[in-house]
Amino acid sequence: MNSNNKRVALQEISNYVSKSLNVKGWVNAQVREISLQNGCSPSDKHFPSQSWHGISSIEESQIQKDYDSFLASPLEEEIVFTEKQLLVDLDVCSISNVQSPNCSVSEFGIAIEESNDNCAEEDEEEELQMRYSADESVSVEYAKEILSHMEKLEIRFMPDYRHMSAQPYYVTEMRASVINWIVGVHTCINLLPESLFLSINVLDRFLSLQNVPASKMKLCGATALFIACKYEEIHPPTVKDLEIVLEGEWIGEDICGMEKYMLMVLQYQLGWPGPVSFLRLLTIVNKWESQLRIMIKYFLEVSLVEQRFSSLRASQLVATCAYTGQSILQEENWSNTLPQITGYDYMSLVSYVHLLLKCLENPFDHHYAIYSKYATPYFHGISRQVHDWIATNTNLMAMDGS
Repeated sequence: MNSNNKRVALQEISNYVSKSLNVKGWVNAQVREISLQNGCSPSDKHFPSQSWHGISSIEESQIQKDYDSFLASPLEEEIVFTEKQLLVDLDVCSISNVQSPNCSVSEFGIAIEESNDNCAEEDEEEELQMRYSADESVSVEYAKEILSHMEKLEIRFMPDYRHMSAQPYYVTEMRASVINWIVGVHTCINLLPESLFLSINVLDRFLSLQNVPASKMKLCGATALFIACKYEEIHPPTVKDLEIVLEGEWIGEDICGMEKYMLMVLQYQLGWPGPVSFLRLLTIVNKWESQLRIMIKYFLEVSLVEQRFSSLRASQLVATCAYTGQSILQEENWSNTLPQITGYDYMSLVSYVHLLLKCLENPFDHHYAIYSKYATPYFHGISRQVHDWIATNTNLMAMDGS
């Protein structure tokens, strides 16, 4: 296999970051501070019972309802998932300067195309295959089967959000700091995006099955990244590399021991497709420009820090980030392509868009490492652009979702 081959659809989205950023040092300090604060009696610190900050009680209920609606045992039940039709209307029912009577406008100002049975459907499958062919890594003839299989796996390998939300409050705080630390390490080592998302999935699934003390959260995070790299990377980091980034807190024997234990708990099942696979598919079909793709990638990484997003499927998370990105960039329409491929319309995503916007309000406290990474020229300073947009659109941020 040629390691120099690039994925055409996402070739500009790598993990480059300026070496001048002291990401690891800042995150290490955060982890140590939270460990000291919660090391004495963490058991009595639980999530507050009031509504989640930043979204309404209706949206809070909707998030839990959406999670419960597709919850299934990954080990005992066969998930039956109907294949979604990939045929899309790419050149019909387009939005012109004069809005079509078949369009509605969302609260974010995006024109939403409604279905029209009279629209022409000429050569849709051929057009879709041509767009798939733009990326050599896509097997066109098996596209529908691959997507159907991915949809099954994304549910099968979801963490148990209800168990995670019942954990002591210090676990949530430590998780956020550890994820910021993982992002910093992942960026410095220059790993694939898939490795980052899989590592958080491994960590969350482990946390939903085991109670982890604060003192071992960082070890679990490093081990989750180690496992994900072995699964995704051609040249994964070594145990010695992890010892260096852990700065002597844990030795190789500790890492290997935790690796064995985590894999045993997870029953060696690591086939989660992750959001990058769905993002690549939607990028090809929708011909998204570089700015929107990078912005979606930024939102996906921000969502890793917020535990409430672990209740979403990978495809649902990508759809949420895509809608938010289109809102900020003032894209002209929310086409039928994304709902037909992912199965989510914009109305089913509004609650999660509000939550994402709330997370983006204060990047320096919520996701400093990710903000710093995407503030670099390599990523077109996309995080600063988003922060400026939020600062000048306080009316959107004040919406309660009603």
